[in-house]
Amino acid sequence: MNEKWFAHSRTDENTEANLLLFTYAGGNATNFAQWKSKISDRVSVYPVVYAGRGKRLKEKIPNSIYEFAEQFVKENAEIFQKKFIMFSHCTGALMAYEVFRCAKKQLGVEPTGFLTSCSASPNYSLFQQDIRSMDDEGFLKLLIDTNRIDEQTAKLPNFCEYYLPILKKDFIMVQNYKVNKIEKLKCFVSTVTASQDTLVKPNQIADWQSFSETRVHAQKVVGEHFYLEKNVPWVSKYVNGLIDECLA
Repeated sequence: MNEKWFAHSRTDENTEANLLLFTYAGGNATNFAQWKSKISDRVSVYPVVYAGRGKRLKEKIPNSIYEFAEQFVKENAEIFQKKFIMFSHCTGALMAYEVFRCAKKQLGVEPTGFLTSCSASPNYSLFQQDIRSMDDEGFLKLLIDTNRIDEQTAKLPNFCEYYLPILKKDFIMVQNYKVNKIEKLKCFVSTVTASQDTLVKPNQIADWQSFSETRVHAQKVVGEHFYLEKNVPWVSKYVNGLIDECLA
């Protein structure tokens, strides 16, 4: 296992399973920094660090989600040697889904649980505009117009110099992702829909049923798209319940 891929982890070789955490495009493992003290001790906790940020700042961001998944599975085969559960928020679900496909192909293993939050299924694109052809000014306007950031954030020192290029590369990687053939999950699958989410529509989330052989557990929560970091007590209680369900 390559430690460069993880931060804010909590590991124990005696746990029943590994919990892999995939954040949204532009995010980092720090989005899950509090989880190691909140999540059930039945699992080891592994927030995933994407290239181009944090301790992997100098590494090139992959050109595709396929490339990301292949690298992740190849360099972390050890983490799949015990049961594993995947949790993802927003576009992180695409990263998690492709890792599932890659781990199944390369290692012959499948997750015990696939847990998503405010995540559209791979059948939907969250971007109507072609981000690949946008200049930075146009991309920044898109982020503001769609309430992904506010104007105050856009004016913060180093935002355009440091954060904007990461966000744009991540978004292009997401926009390029296509699933030609659906591979259905056989494990426990769950979704979360936020009541005030303006970025992902309920029908796009419900479509995860198309990717599951079993009935998807659907949960609603009061809040906006990025409720996750604002409501850690509820989230940790909810996820701990799902972990128990996965390991029952």
